[in-house]
Amino acid sequence: MLANVNNVVAEIRLSDVLDPGVSTGHVMRIRAIASGGGQAERVQFDLYDGAALIRNNTVNVSRSAYTTYSYTLLDVEADAITDYTNLRFRFSAVFGNGETIRVTWAEFEAPDPTAATPVRATALEIATDYNVPVRATALEIATDYNIPVRATALEAVFDYLVLVRGTAVELVLDYSPTATYGTFGAPFLFEATRWPSGGLALEVFMRATAGTIHARLYDTTADAPVSGSDLSTVETGFTRLRSGGLPLIDGHVYRVQFGKGGTDGGEYMTAQLVSTE
Repeated sequence: MLANVNNVVAEIRLSDVLDPGVSTGHVMRIRAIASGGGQAERVQFDLYDGAALIRNNTVNVSRSAYTTYSYTLLDVEADAITDYTNLRFRFSAVFGNGETIRVTWAEFEAPDPTAATPVRATALEIATDYNVPVRATALEIATDYNIPVRATALEAVFDYLVLVRGTAVELVLDYSPTATYGTFGAPFLFEATRWPSGGLALEVFMRATAGTIHARLYDTTADAPVSGSDLSTVETGFTRLRSGGLPLIDGHVYRVQFGKGGTDGGEYMTAQLVSTE
């Protein structure tokens, strides 16, 4: 209660809160009642960040009933707060002898902190130099719901990872019926003993910007495409495509080819060999 003393000053420290990271939703509130006559009793209701004044409000306090007064900070005022653990209210009353102002409570409202936005990869790209092994033991994959999916003793061997990126264009190698194929990326020597047992498949991420876009694995040793490796899509969003098991031959050199026909077009992001197991 503030009574009988003009320009009395009182200060209280507020509880610590987390920085919300936004400028909106900052509100000061005070609940009070006054008694007296003549001019209205007033209380100066100010918000400080340490010694720095953030917002000042002059409240003409009602005599008829306890009343709650609310003041929303401007964006520039909220942005001026640098330490949400050092906020203070300062009250300065203005009234005459025999008059009183009773303040029952005061509060400062700040928004909840903004939650971090999850980052989701829609098309996985493993960026390595050509022929640089990438090995993962006890691989852990975090799903969208943050539930760990653990594969024990899992070893992913990419000693001969085929990785290419760019935009499919018409090149020189003709391929039936209409696609013109071009070879991208470094050739790689297939050594069966360097790969996990079981079948291998070609996996690509690509999208068609017009018509149909194609991909396949080419055996440069035999000078022929690998049977069963042909992949194609008309999807305009990046799509993962995977072949069935491929009859790769130990000691042969392979390359990845992408293609399109006529006015068709597309883009590709990655291509790699993966285990079918």
